[in-house]
Amino acid sequence: MAESQDRIIELLAEWEEQYRLGNNLTPEELCADDADMRQHLRDRIQRRCRLLTQIAPPVTGDVSGDFLTETPPAVPGYELYEVLGSGGMGIVYKARQKAVNRIVALKVVLAGRHCSVSDLVGFRKEAETVARLRHPNVIQIYEVAQHDGRPFLALEYVDGGSLSQSLTGNPVSPSKAAAFMLTIANAIQYVHEHGVIHRDLKPANILLAADGTPKITDFGLAKRLDDGGDQTRTGTVKGTPNYMAPEQALGRTSEIGPATDVYSLGVIMYELLTGRVPFSGETVLETLEQVRTFEPVAVRQLVPKVPRSLDMICLKCLAKDPSRRYSSARLLAEDLQAFLNGESIQARSDSMAQQIARTVSRIDPHLTNFSKWGTLCLTLAPLPPLVQFLQVLLLRHHPNFPKIAILISLATIFLVQMILEVAAQGTLQFVPTSLRRRVRIILWANVATSALIVFAVWWNCPDEHPQQLLLVIPLLTAAVSATFLALSADVGFLFITGLAALIVSILMSVSLTWSPLGLGFLMAFNLTGMGLFTRWVRQQAAEQ
Repeated sequence: MAESQDRIIELLAEWEEQYRLGNNLTPEELCADDADMRQHLRDRIQRRCRLLTQIAPPVTGDVSGDFLTETPPAVPGYELYEVLGSGGMGIVYKARQKAVNRIVALKVVLAGRHCSVSDLVGFRKEAETVARLRHPNVIQIYEVAQHDGRPFLALEYVDGGSLSQSLTGNPVSPSKAAAFMLTIANAIQYVHEHGVIHRDLKPANILLAADGTPKITDFGLAKRLDDGGDQTRTGTVKGTPNYMAPEQALGRTSEIGPATDVYSLGVIMYELLTGRVPFSGETVLETLEQVRTFEPVAVRQLVPKVPRSLDMICLKCLAKDPSRRYSSARLLAEDLQAFLNGESIQARSDSMAQQIARTVSRIDPHLTNFSKWGTLCLTLAPLPPLVQFLQVLLLRHHPNFPKIAILISLATIFLVQMILEVAAQGTLQFVPTSLRRRVRIILWANVATSALIVFAVWWNCPDEHPQQLLLVIPLLTAAVSATFLALSADVGFLFITGLAALIVSILMSVSLTWSPLGLGFLMAFNLTGMGLFTRWVRQQAAEQ
């Protein structure tokens, strides 16, 4: 029970952090695997909403990312009908503008006279931003005013719902997805040309007219390039985790530009083509971690029928480095148009050298917590080659004792692993659950594979040829190589050590007698490399 309560408190803290940034996450988004906990969380969010917004009338109904029901406020000149949606600062109602008998979307600030100065400034900037945009695929603004200290916006009403409501989790046909994204990319290019970066592009912020025409809405987090007064501090994360670019997830506000919106367009395209977003953790923090460090699975790996050229367009949008994405939404639109016309596109898949360079340079930010563990690696580094050298001497003078040699090798490997595992326990608490689980699965797979290798070789080795038992060592080294290559998705340096282990395992098979010494130097190389690497990462983080 205590664990459940702690979990609810943790999720509520995540919800409130995103709520203050304008993202009203649903209980389903926060906790997808526990229905009972979702209900408790929903009740806590309802109570927290009343406290945060300081609204006198009670909040009723279901709290979700799309609906938050309260007693409608009185707004002169408007007749309010129903709630269309909500965000961290306002509720959007379907309403009728009486003077012109027009149905509008009325966005009303929740806190009213309790609004902070920054909230009012943000609301005014959103109104000014939307007012400067006149495009058929961008929501239009009709009026900006306030009543009883409660600011409101009258916006164009679109009756087809949002793209998020139309998504079913099933892939959309490639041509339909490309045509849809072409329209959105052209609209975003228009937005960028008018000095605005949306910063929160997602299916919920793309409304659909009755004929399916998309219209971009909700410029509450928009950044105006001609406004030097953007008060977002470096390190502040703004946006929706599943759809935000890595520079947003890292809080690098100075790097936010057109390529940031291009990334979000890539996420939307990915969801249309595959039925899922590229990154989604169990919590908001895990999702942000995936956005910062993981590479997306190729579209064609999930949906093979997607044309390779469209896959390349999508992955180019999702590049971690903004300089590797389309530099503008116009270039993205040109490639989408070329795809629809059956012409060649500009996007190209990376060469093998580029892929290797990107893999090696990948650094998990949690390595900064492992500086003491890295020091231990450097301390243990001389041990394996020393032990394995003594083992080779034993084999040279007593060639009929390979079982003893094998036991010495295994004992050395497991002793070093045990020391490092115990030492790492204190820092693993800082690693996201999904990352910790994945690393443990890989390591346990290595242990299981190693045990099978030892058993198989030991069982099949004939008594008259005991030297063949030494075949265990290169096979174990090959298993370690596979483990390092798998872990290189999080720690790029391990790609080098994985390749080194693979090469050494091949050389070991040529001369089994000297194979223990090769294993010893390989372990020393890995320990030294990891020790120096974690120290360097820590130093880089300190300098930044």
